[in-house]
Amino acid sequence: DFNLHLGFFYVYTSKESLWETLELITKALGAVSSMYMLTLSTPASEIIAVLRGIHMPKLLVELMNMIYRYIFLLMDTQCRMKNAAVSRLGYCDFKTSCLSFGQIASNLLVVSLKKGNAYYHALEARCYDGELRFLEEEKTVSVMQTAGALLSVSLLLCIWRLTV
Repeated sequence: DFNLHLGFFYVYTSKESLWETLELITKALGAVSSMYMLTLSTPASEIIAVLRGIHMPKLLVELMNMIYRYIFLLMDTQCRMKNAAVSRLGYCDFKTSCLSFGQIASNLLVVSLKKGNAYYHALEARCYDGELRFLEEEKTVSVMQTAGALLSVSLLLCIWRLTV
C-alpha cells in the first residue's frame, strides 16, 4: 500500500489499483490511436456509407455528416476572424487578447447560426424531406479482402484471448 500526503488530505493506493490504472490508460490510448487511424486513413464519406450499410439510425448518420461538413466552415470563419484581430493588434497584451477572444467567440456564434440557417434554406431549396441522399458508388469486396479481414480479426482475437 502507498499513501501520499497532499496538505489537507491523503491519497491511498495499492499495487493492484496502480496496475488497473495503467491498464485503463493503455486501453484508452489504444482506442484513441485506432480511432485516429480510422479517421485519418478513411474518407468521411466512406465511414458514413458503412454506417448506413449497418443500418445505424438515420438521424445519427445525418448529424455526423452535417457536423463534419460544418466543422470546416467554422474553422475557416474563426481563422479569418483571428487574422483580422491580429492585424488590428488584438493580441498585443493579455487584456486585449481576452477581449479579442470573447469578441471572436460571440461573433462565431452569430455567424454559425446564420450559416446554419442558410444551410437549412439551401437544403429546403433542394427538396429536403428529412433524409440526406448521396450518390455512392457500389464497391465489390474481393475474396482476398474478405480473407485478409478474417485473418486480421482472428489474429486480434487470438492476441486478446492470450492476454486475458
